[in-house]
Amino acid sequence: MEADKSNAGGMSPSMMLSASILISALVLAGALFFVGADISKQIGTIKITAGSGQEAGAQQGGAQTAGTANTGGSAAQKQVTFQGLVESALIIGDSNAKVTVLEFSDFSCPFCAASAGFGGQDVIDYLKSRDPQWEPIGPKFIEEYVKTGKVKLAIKYYPGHGTGQQAQLVSWCAYDQNPDYFAKFHDIAYKNQGEANDAAKMKGYAVQVGADAAKLDECLKSNKYVSRLDTEAEEGSAIGVSGTPYYYINNASTVLKGAYSYSYMKQAIDAELAKQ
Repeated sequence: MEADKSNAGGMSPSMMLSASILISALVLAGALFFVGADISKQIGTIKITAGSGQEAGAQQGGAQTAGTANTGGSAAQKQVTFQGLVESALIIGDSNAKVTVLEFSDFSCPFCAASAGFGGQDVIDYLKSRDPQWEPIGPKFIEEYVKTGKVKLAIKYYPGHGTGQQAQLVSWCAYDQNPDYFAKFHDIAYKNQGEANDAAKMKGYAVQVGADAAKLDECLKSNKYVSRLDTEAEEGSAIGVSGTPYYYINNASTVLKGAYSYSYMKQAIDAELAKQ
């Protein structure tokens, strides 16, 4: 929803921008730490409960993890499974890695950018105010687990901030040409997050990392992926995603609901690797 552009209440544009950043921080990351004061004790007690539509969600308590969730109330309900979601996701890393991290994110989400290692200073300061030891997941996760072949990252779209559709469409088209183009585009898109809904700029960044411009144009003009925006959002809601970023580790045995510090991701991954 577009913000009111009038100078309501005598606020200057800069004051309104600061207020907007603060509100985004509170709304999009508030749930991140709401799981309780002692997050480390709760991280392993999150489960996925099956239900219909918005009722399926990540909940605290219990040890069981449901493997499927319903996406609607029709007679022939589509079942959403962790493996099925991974198979239709954009993959970074070795597709045969024994551990999978399934991420729901949005190129326009400031907390997704922070988690990936490209966050604005205001968002980083906010996260560190809640956890002084906070550090982004992306850089160390990629170096220590993805590049070593231990873990693959599977990425799905969820409209956490609402203005990243063009970047997402370009990412799918770039991935069609070469998964490596997507991996490189992923970083550049977050670095230039303010342009996430500018189709021309996003296409330019994809070309910059090697994608063929003519093929990108053909893919984008075909609108072949437009419906996928809604499909992936519905899939996310079906298994409990309620914001971005959201991480499911190895068949959703652990769920990180927000831009947690890297240490929590490392703890969850190491626990899964120990089972192999």
